[in-house]
Amino acid sequence: MTETKIKSYEDIDGFFDWEELYDSIAESMQEDWIHVEVGVWKGKSICYLAERLKKLNKSNRLFAVDWFKGTTDEQGLLDEVEANGGSILDIFEKNVKDLGLEDLITTIESDSAEAARHFPYNSIPSIFIDANHTYEGVMRDLEAWWPKLAHGGWMLGHDFCAEQIKRAVYHFGYRVDKHAEIHQITGNSFGFQKNHKS
Repeated sequence: MTETKIKSYEDIDGFFDWEELYDSIAESMQEDWIHVEVGVWKGKSICYLAERLKKLNKSNRLFAVDWFKGTTDEQGLLDEVEANGGSILDIFEKNVKDLGLEDLITTIESDSAEAARHFPYNSIPSIFIDANHTYEGVMRDLEAWWPKLAHGGWMLGHDFCAEQIKRAVYHFGYRVDKHAEIHQITGNSFGFQKNHKS
């Protein structure tokens, strides 16, 4: 049986409610800026951002970081990964290819914190974290990626309504900058900026 070719990010299974945030990022991205999404699942949100960039005639590089094995705090996702042979990387790559977005999206199959080592310090204007949803997992990702965030850049993420995530974001944010302004954005996302002293 032939697999159906998807025609839009909307055809991708996943969780995505931060379109307005990604619209803003797409519109503000300068020519040499990159964006990192940590925890991409099957690619719905990062494909949306790539499609928006194409519509704006931009070719910014987007990095999709995931180990594609699910996360221990989401049993339903683990079951789906197991049913697919232990990884959903092939599904993600098919979605990106079907939409013709390989020129914008670079896949990094890796533990999220380990992947941060591939990037120079203070080099990434925007990072979106949506990987492990435990307090410890969020703290680990924030600690790994914060040094790589550019001065003036935005640390962003999802599921801010979840108590463990909210606690980790506030603990980390105020630890690195006691004057941090942590914002709830477009409903269930968060964001705070790295000042030039952080």
